[in-house]
Amino acid sequence: MLGHLTPEQIEALLKQQLVGRIACHAHGETYIVPISYAYDGRYIYCHTGAGKKVHMMRTNPSVCFEVEDTKDTANWQSVVLQGIYEELTNTELRSLAIENLLNRYLPVLSSITTHLGEHWPFHPGNEKDIEGIVFRIAIKEITGRLKHPLSRRICQDENCFRPYADLKLMPYLRTHQRSVLKFLCHCSTLQLLLNFLRFLPQCCGYAASWKAS
Repeated sequence: MLGHLTPEQIEALLKQQLVGRIACHAHGETYIVPISYAYDGRYIYCHTGAGKKVHMMRTNPSVCFEVEDTKDTANWQSVVLQGIYEELTNTELRSLAIENLLNRYLPVLSSITTHLGEHWPFHPGNEKDIEGIVFRIAIKEITGRLKHPLSRRICQDENCFRPYADLKLMPYLRTHQRSVLKFLCHCSTLQLLLNFLRFLPQCCGYAASWKAS
């Protein structure tokens, strides 16, 4: 089922992930690219080199940023935010951004694009030794969505089975709702097929008794 992330879930996802996608638009062209980042609860911090996206964001600082955690096509979380690109040239602000980026937890096997200079995994003696462009995204608007398997909550009334009303199975589903929902919640594709074959005789038995009545 589809749903909305709570503010707490949005914060957690932004802090857990290391790579997001930034989208910018200028001169009639839209450009989107993955980028590593850090999040401090207020800003998205990034480090990059000069290139197309920086040129476009300098022209039009309104950007979109997306982060996701995808387990599979039926189980994912996503955060999308609208913000303003702010290039950090002030020494104090740049140092704060670099500190946030350096304090990220990075796996040992990680892309060189996430490393801030040749000192990685160690901090440089002087942050001025880290070359490149450091910027942050000031968040204006943020939303989060999720998709996950069927809820394990057991329905308390027959409304959750309303789509099956025309099949005349409401009495059966109402009586055996716990078994039916457990069946739907815990099955993989193969298990779903095998359990359906096991479940079929019961359905046929019910259908036969209903027809006879």
